[in-house]
Amino acid sequence: MPALLEPAVPLHHGQPLPDPAESERPPGADSGQQDQDQDQLLRESLTNVTRHAHATSVEVVVTATGEHVAVDVIDNGVGIGSSTRRSGLTNLRQRAEKRGGTLTVPEHDGTHLRWAVPLPGS
Repeated sequence: MPALLEPAVPLHHGQPLPDPAESERPPGADSGQQDQDQDQLLRESLTNVTRHAHATSVEVVVTATGEHVAVDVIDNGVGIGSSTRRSGLTNLRQRAEKRGGTLTVPEHDGTHLRWAVPLPGS
């Protein structure tokens, strides 16, 4: 299966992830709450993959420009389906909208969540 998205920074299996505390932030950026929102996005989406998707793979791609950050969570599972209970997705959408961003679910075999928001201070 070809890669759906190319990661902005290639990560290699077995290599430690960079420490977020050491990453550079734009001057004046207050990112504490946004970091919590992104943590919640990953917790909720990866929990859904584990509990419901029956997926054999999941990909998390974080892309940042000078003004926006996007987090894509993509799996090859069964998709969201027709369940009427979507409180987790509603919560993630509200968090994105509170920051002037969006949560979208692009067409995809499996599930693809895209959370995109402006960076603080941009």
